[in-house]
Amino acid sequence: MNRWNQAPLIREQAVLFSPTLDAVISEDHSVRLVDEVMRQMDWSAWEQRYCLVAGQPPIHPRIVAGAMLYGLTLGIDRLS
Repeated sequence: MNRWNQAPLIREQAVLFSPTLDAVISEDHSVRLVDEVMRQMDWSAWEQRYCLVAGQPPIHPRIVAGAMLYGLTLGIDRLS
């Protein structure tokens, strides 16, 4: 079993008659910059704090932090 929860489909995988996620997002889209910055960070200290023995595998902290950072760059700072 994998340590971290995985998306149902990987970004590069094509589904029947649909483009991949990477194909839909333009090369100069700001979400790619956020993803690149998040991938360059060391997440080992965060990873050690996760309990990986109970429940479903957690979403990797890089994904959660990236989603929050991208939302903040768009001015989204609350759910309601």
